[in-house]
Amino acid sequence: MIARIVLFVLVFFLGYTIFSALMRWLRGQSSTKETKNDLDQMVQCAQCGTYVAQSDAIRKKKHGEVYYLCDETCLEKYKRP
Repeated sequence: MIARIVLFVLVFFLGYTIFSALMRWLRGQSSTKETKNDLDQMVQCAQCGTYVAQSDAIRKKKHGEVYYLCDETCLEKYKRP
């Protein structure tokens, strides 16, 4: 009885794996998922020095130079003289 259950689970897992691979192949996707965040560059906050993803950072331009800030708190501190 236990052997049948183990065999059923193995067959189900194998079928699911083959089905998933076939669906990825039909959609033209690779098995390795590279998202935008995986390829995103890290930048340093101009106020506190914390590193954040460039897509998540607040971008400010001052005197022709681009500065990145990690959040609204650092932005407010950065604006003060």
